[in-house]
Amino acid sequence: MGVVSLRFKFRPTKEIGEILGKVKVMEQKAVNWLVTNKRTSLNSVRHALYYPLRQQFSELHSHWVVSALKTATNIVHIFNKRKRKGQAKRPKLKRPSVTLSSRLFKVSFDGKYLKVTIFKSANDLEPIVLWFKPHHKYRRLLGEWRAGKCTMGQITLTRNSINIPLKFPDVPMYQPQTVIGIDSNENSLDYFNAETGKLGTIDTSEVARINRDYDRRVKKATKGKRNPKAKKRVQAKYGKLRRERTKNLWHLIALMLVQMAVRQQGALVLERLNGMKARLIKASKRLRRRLLNHWSIMTFHRILEAKARAFGVPLIFVDPNGTSRSCPVCGVSLRGQAKVCPSCGLSRHYVAAINIAYRGIEKFPSLSRLGQGSVGDPRRPSSDGTAVRVAVCRHDGKLAQL
Repeated sequence: MGVVSLRFKFRPTKEIGEILGKVKVMEQKAVNWLVTNKRTSLNSVRHALYYPLRQQFSELHSHWVVSALKTATNIVHIFNKRKRKGQAKRPKLKRPSVTLSSRLFKVSFDGKYLKVTIFKSANDLEPIVLWFKPHHKYRRLLGEWRAGKCTMGQITLTRNSINIPLKFPDVPMYQPQTVIGIDSNENSLDYFNAETGKLGTIDTSEVARINRDYDRRVKKATKGKRNPKAKKRVQAKYGKLRRERTKNLWHLIALMLVQMAVRQQGALVLERLNGMKARLIKASKRLRRRLLNHWSIMTFHRILEAKARAFGVPLIFVDPNGTSRSCPVCGVSLRGQAKVCPSCGLSRHYVAAINIAYRGIEKFPSLSRLGQGSVGDPRRPSSDGTAVRVAVCRHDGKLAQL
């Protein structure tokens, strides 16, 4: 089920500040109890702290206590996960937030204005009412919610914002008629359609340029500063802008690929690039820093995976080992840093895209007509004993027959 989160900002009010101050106290007590007693379940902290907190904050609805305990449990789960990696200290809440139970809020939308009512107590005669005027994209999504096309989850409340999740039903995946192999490179995405033999390239060098630009901005802004807190604020500011810009670009590229796949009823096939840090352990420091800080390819893979699931596009990941070593057109081995095949002139990136596509075909038995067999070696027979013959549209516009 695809989830879209609608975020609305508002000016902090005294009422919301007082409630969240009490919620912060409840959450911190629950977090401390869970960490001290090495517990992670909601039932355990609920049995231990629900009644004491209920008596201490008797003026609030009981579901405020329940919501605070649930939020604290989630915080401890995240803390334990980071602790196993050696990346976390004991959690200390600074900015209170709470995921509200459905009993604590009511949402209505009339097509133009969104009304969010938050109840402080069980019989609240003067609840907190927030009014918003959503922009056209949010109005369309809220209109679908009002028409019953999606459901609303539990909202998250902070001092100056509210997040409303809308859960849309999954789109059924179609049966693919072809596969589109995508080779992920530092400055480009090269793809190959196994049905039409079309090769193409999407330039992604702008992502690396944005990352390098913000690295220079951070270095320039922190030069001469000795206060570590000031440096941290500068890094957080530019880091947020950097992530937003790169994500926006990756979203556009992901939509482009999903649209291509839907139009051709194809399945997207990518390399499984998990564990980049471990793979680059023997690489030079300069190459390692460049790929890990400026490439952000795993961000793109996560975005593309979410887009494909939302539009019902089949997407699979295959082993990247050896995809660019052998040319699928002539079978020549590409050794060292060769950028093109010495025999047929096919780019090394296209070689990888074609081999990735053939590894994807193995995952779909219904597409065996497109060819099977040893990846990167056209002279080897396929699994049914017949040679693989596929027309590949090369980068120079000519056709090469396997």
